[in-house]
Amino acid sequence: MIAYAQINPRLPGFRLGRALAYYAQRVVTPTPLRRAVTGGIALVIRSRHGAGPTRPSRQRELGELRGRGIAMLAPLFSEETLRSVQDYFHNAPVTLPGGRQAPLAEIPAGTRSAAYDLQTIVDCPHLLEAVNDPELLSLAAAYLGCKPTLSSLGVRWSFPNAVGREDVQTWHRDCDDWRTIKVFTYLTDVCPTSGPHAYVRGSHRTRATLRNARFTEDGLTDRFGQDSILSVMGPSGTSFVGDMAGIHRGVVPKREPRLILQAQFSVLPIQCFDYNPVRRPGTPALDAYTNRLIVRG
Repeated sequence: MIAYAQINPRLPGFRLGRALAYYAQRVVTPTPLRRAVTGGIALVIRSRHGAGPTRPSRQRELGELRGRGIAMLAPLFSEETLRSVQDYFHNAPVTLPGGRQAPLAEIPAGTRSAAYDLQTIVDCPHLLEAVNDPELLSLAAAYLGCKPTLSSLGVRWSFPNAVGREDVQTWHRDCDDWRTIKVFTYLTDVCPTSGPHAYVRGSHRTRATLRNARFTEDGLTDRFGQDSILSVMGPSGTSFVGDMAGIHRGVVPKREPRLILQAQFSVLPIQCFDYNPVRRPGTPALDAYTNRLIVRG
């Protein structure tokens, strides 16, 4: 969970530079122009920081990501490591809306979601190593066109029987950077009643609007076809990656809660985030550039 920077000029703490950088990429909506600008930025990053790891073993995933906008991945964790990660988060305090921390068992009824703070996530054994897997970073580098930046790292619960829904539970696109992908791993079993991630395949190749539009499912099926909508379900450990320019949502859980790990890679830092990297004693050697927004050396 990473705090937001203030990019609204009408509110205290407004950050002019952040706002200009953020909205600069928001206003470039024509797909060919956006692709050209992204390529130019990636070229500069490659000249300064290198191209990132290059491993040819994930060509299938790369092809699906480019063509459909979403691809299934091999699990990030072994079965033994997954159990360790699950136990860790079940015993760690979560941050409720409003900032109060509480044990998982004491979350108030009706809560829609709860996330773990960044220090708690970084301290989880095996987690940073998993999202820095060389093959995963190679896939991100190939798709982004340059060495990737780990620009967001989160672990979040979504609960059933909550009142209303959050923005991420409606159909939307992410407009955070020129190009972003997000790697997901389910830390609980996910079925139709436990809030699967849903994605409109091929929608990442279509032009976004200037304002962050919301979509209806009927409108999406009329435009893209019913077969284009994918709901990702599977046992805990199921992992996948998506281009966040595509239309997607997290379905509201109906019966079982869902716990999900999300690691976002982008070309540049997300300008609407207020980064405050945390320390982790004994952290194994990680690429300093890729992890600079999340972990301090």
